[in-house]
Amino acid sequence: MSERKQPFTRSGIFKMLKRWENDTNIKIHPHMFRHHFAIQILNTPNTDINTVQYLLGHESIESSAIYFKVRQEDLEKSINAIADY
Repeated sequence: MSERKQPFTRSGIFKMLKRWENDTNIKIHPHMFRHHFAIQILNTPNTDINTVQYLLGHESIESSAIYFKVRQEDLEKSINAIADY
């Protein structure tokens, strides 16, 4: 709830983030939170791309697949796990 005890609006959140961005000189955009949310969900055990698709409201699984990119650190962990085996 906002200071006025009303639900936040899309434009209100955007203005708040812009104010924080100006105060801190750190680039902040609403999509950054959405991206972080999707990555955290994918890093949760037993979660799949279909869950991300549902939670983000994507009609197409291809839209959700961008969050499923292979990261370098994940590759290294996988390779090390094989080497330890």
